[in-house]
Amino acid sequence: KNVQITQIEITYTSGGSTETAASPTLPATQNFVNSLEVTMTAADGAKIYYTTDSEDPTTSSTLYSDPFTITETTTIKAIAVEDGKENSAVVTATYTKVEALTSITAIFEDATANTSEHNKFITFNDWVVTGVKNDNVYVTNGTEGFIIYQSGHGFVVGDKLSGTVEC
Repeated sequence: KNVQITQIEITYTSGGSTETAASPTLPATQNFVNSLEVTMTAADGAKIYYTTDSEDPTTSSTLYSDPFTITETTTIKAIAVEDGKENSAVVTATYTKVEALTSITAIFEDATANTSEHNKFITFNDWVVTGVKNDNVYVTNGTEGFIIYQSGHGFVVGDKLSGTVEC
């Protein structure tokens, strides 16, 4: 015997809202001089998709697999994607490349001519510690100089210093 159904009504009640993946973690927004290595992390089992062109990421965007290096000002947007969960909220961080100044005079000239909110960087090579008094270290290149204030520094007269300092 065959039975013909002429009308059917199905009612579906959801068991609750869908869980959302936790957002990935990016390095804090920051300035850099030459290059910056970017490492992103997410919850176990989550995949990270990101963009560097200011567009919001999707699952068609670049899949993050390993840390990468940027050498220009870059805005990164990223999402985490996990099976069975909604995609995370978009997280954004901007990394700004700045010029390193090469003299103390240049810092003062830049500071008086520029109202930029960015910190300044100075690069120095083979500057010499010419004096140490308590927590003060006096450093010079023979023309210009600066003072480092740091307790327990361990510097002695004659030490040569090279590097980049944010100030």
